Amino acid sequence: MVSHRPSTQLWFNFMLVLLAVLAAGAPEPAQADQQEERPPTPTPEEIAAMAEMAENAPLFASHEVLVVSLEANIEDLKRERDQDIEREGKFTFMGPDNEPMTVSVKLTTRGIFRLDKRNCNFPPLKLDLPKSKVEGTIFHGQNKLKLVAPCNDRRDDYQRYVLLEYLVYRTYNLITPVSYRVRLLHCTFKDSSGKNDDRTMYVFLIEDVDRLAERNFAEESEWEQFHPYNMQDRQAALVDLFQYMIGNTDWSAPYFHNIKMILAEELTYLVIPFDFDFSGAVDARYAFPDPSVGIRRVRDRAYRGFCRESLDFATLFALFNERRDSIYATVRGLEELEEKQRDRLLDYYDKFYDVINNEGRARREIHRMCRRA
Repeated sequence: MVSHRPSTQLWFNFMLVLLAVLAAGAPEPAQADQQEERPPTPTPEEIAAMAEMAENAPLFASHEVLVVSLEANIEDLKRERDQDIEREGKFTFMGPDNEPMTVSVKLTTRGIFRLDKRNCNFPPLKLDLPKSKVEGTIFHGQNKLKLVAPCNDRRDDYQRYVLLEYLVYRTYNLITPVSYRVRLLHCTFKDSSGKNDDRTMYVFLIEDVDRLAERNFAEESEWEQFHPYNMQDRQAALVDLFQYMIGNTDWSAPYFHNIKMILAEELTYLVIPFDFDFSGAVDARYAFPDPSVGIRRVRDRAYRGFCRESLDFATLFALFNERRDSIYATVRGLEELEEKQRDRLLDYYDKFYDVINNEGRARREIHRMCRRA
């Protein structure tokens, strides 16, 4: 897939403009420390080097399933889920010499719904890898990575949800490079406390937002809320249409619920969705639609995008149609997921394509359903 990236000179000019705007008193992102000394502006050469390294990261150069193991105090992770507690773990994977290689990692819990013990018996994790120890390996250039594991490690259907959510991320990768890349793992969890048996599950890793930003010649921009019309129209609408495609209502771009934002050239704000387990495409037993939307099941769809006068939906529909064969081939190719579940997901996607390729239905179910900010 071709990625259109801004030139390093444009980025350099943009950074100069941004610094001038900030110096003139423009509002700072919500969490920025006004007294913190700003790092020096990267040179165009440094920006290009960071983008190339992030783009060519070996972890995301292939979709082959990686066989790994993670040893930690699993009992403690399940029992005490404070996100501020950092724990030690041992992460084992195949090294460059095709021999098992073990590195020490830092582990923290994360999330909101899945972090709650009432909802899940296994919390989502974040891995902090030692960069210096993984140089020259499949994890070269990586440090902080989110790990998505089954919410319940004792039920087969929860394993299915992980594989379906992985496919949703892969679907969005095929639509735009401004998306989180993922890598599927077959991971054996070993409990150093001895209180839990070893469990081997499919899990996946999510690219860090800083690496995503770097390969798109941008940087993360954090705010408490943001007016939707200050976001780049076409890219924001692309997110809206994708969320409609997968049947997801568990997100909000203006309030950054399951959304990150990066700042690209010429003060262009781009939003990136994540966390899709509440979508109709995944159809998890614990998922429910946003009560304010007015639908009964997550498999129902509701378009939640904002009205954008200059937006040409025809070009967006054309993009989704252009990528349809690649999306379907990706779903069919994931043999780790049962065939009937792959067929069920494709049937769900078929219904989306039925809407966007029928002028009357597209007008009723998408165009007229947009929200005004």
